[in-house]
Amino acid sequence: MKNTKPLSVEIEGKGKSPVELFDLAKELLRNSVRSEIIYLDGVVRLYGIWEPDIEHSVKALEAHLGLAISINNLKVQYITENNQLLEPIMALAVKLREEYAGDLVGDISKRRGLIMGMKASDNGLRIILSHVPLSELIGYTSDLSKITAGTAKAKVNFHKYELFPKGPMPDEPVSMAVRY
Repeated sequence: MKNTKPLSVEIEGKGKSPVELFDLAKELLRNSVRSEIIYLDGVVRLYGIWEPDIEHSVKALEAHLGLAISINNLKVQYITENNQLLEPIMALAVKLREEYAGDLVGDISKRRGLIMGMKASDNGLRIILSHVPLSELIGYTSDLSKITAGTAKAKVNFHKYELFPKGPMPDEPVSMAVRY
């Protein structure tokens, strides 16, 4: 069911990009929120900080954002009517050799992840299923490679949104918007 409440989208620009690119990024973010999986009842405000690290042209930005809004470091907060911060939770499945399972479970726990299960796979491999906040998965590929000596494969998909853990609301956005 689609939310019909007005949605406020703010993007703060940091860097050397033309104003029209920030306006375009804002519109593309708004459109993606209204269309696909991230449209969430109760969300009334999105706030993003965009820190581009390369120069873009409007055409390049439009092409780049056709399927995803990973506008070079666009970080997004999802905020409800009563000013609660939501964070995306990802379903993480990692296929690895059994000898690395303990280390991986420990790493997922450090990342505020919940282990949902473990099952056997082909060739004696294990699949560890978990739910992990998206903000904790930034840089995960290289960490996973270190933990498993480069032998594991991971698959990440959007699962749901949850309230951000109790405590002060962060000053800056904590998650990257990916996969729309």
